[in-house]
Amino acid sequence: MALGFLMVGGRSRRIRRTKADLAWYPGGSSGEEPPTSLARHLCGVLASVCTSTYLLGDRAVDGVEVPRLSDATPHSGPLGGLLSALEMPGPTLRIILSCDTPFVDAVLLRQLLQAAETAAVLPDVVVARDAEGCLHPLCAVYHQRLGRPLRSFLHAHARERLLQDAPDAVPGKAPSLQQFLDTASVETLEVTESRLLRNLNTMQEYLAALRGR
Repeated sequence: MALGFLMVGGRSRRIRRTKADLAWYPGGSSGEEPPTSLARHLCGVLASVCTSTYLLGDRAVDGVEVPRLSDATPHSGPLGGLLSALEMPGPTLRIILSCDTPFVDAVLLRQLLQAAETAAVLPDVVVARDAEGCLHPLCAVYHQRLGRPLRSFLHAHARERLLQDAPDAVPGKAPSLQQFLDTASVETLEVTESRLLRNLNTMQEYLAALRGR
């Protein structure tokens, strides 16, 4: 059992539109299924695996009828949303997914959960890793116990910035998710089908994904 969380709070600087609201066609261009949005599509994928599904982010998403959690700490990037997910009461395992990975399917999410549940020692995180060796921490299963160390990590980061008292220490510079993962016990799940972890970061990538769907 796990809770599912879809991250929708990114600024989408390169695509210049809210990714969560972008149209998506689950059945492809043939029209076999009605069009939806990236957020609605991926919430459906999460709901097929998880006991409950939530949106993570301070931005409302049209047409998605699941609860939304604001970031637990401001100006913290994805870590602020992750902290909200980890501090939510419920099952200890939480699936975290980004709204710009529309090819992730229920099979992959179940594989991540199985890797977490069957490990000899339950890791803090099970992260998908693509064929090129890149980690995808926003396609991962996190253990609830990481909530307390993450809050301490964010508190220490904020305190360090205040002590630096530097002109460039502006709120917009968020701590790194990878920096936090370096403090946790991490297992990886090898994903050989590269399409599953494909991110849509630009309008060109989004249009290419629609054409190739």
